[in-house]
Amino acid sequence: MPEVTQQECIEQFLASWQGLEGYERVNYPDYFGDLCIALEAERPPPQGTIAGDRSLV
Repeated sequence: MPEVTQQECIEQFLASWQGLEGYERVNYPDYFGDLCIALEAERPPPQGTIAGDRSLV
C-alpha cells in the first residue's frame, strides 16, 4: 500500500469539504478532526479530561 504524503492528505481534506461552505460549523467535530489529520496534528483530548477544563453542563 503506497504511503500518502501530507500534500495528498491536505488535498483530500480540501476535496471532501469543498462545496460545503457553512457546514464546517454544523459539523465542526468532523471538520476539525479531518483538519488535524490533514495537518498531521494531534487531536485535542475530549472535553473534561484535563484538570481545570471547563465542561458544559
